[in-house]
Amino acid sequence: MQKTRLTDVAAGDVLFELMPDGRAVEFEFRDDGPGYPEDVLRGQRCNVGMDLVQTIVRDSLRGELQLHNDGGAHTPIRFEING
Repeated sequence: MQKTRLTDVAAGDVLFELMPDGRAVEFEFRDDGPGYPEDVLRGQRCNVGMDLVQTIVRDSLRGELQLHNDGGAHTPIRFEING
């Protein structure tokens, strides 16, 4: 199966949406590319950048991060506001 990479297209869109929710912050990253590879979605492969993001969200912010595909890569992130 031929995979399309974001570098194989002339242009791509990335959406960042911030949604304050009382004592929590939610935001999403979306793109219109080919999405995450299956081994990334299963947690079987991670690069340094993704590992850094996951560590910051889960350990430093005590938040939640999800990876899934929905017309491209979709990454919702949520964490509580302390203070």
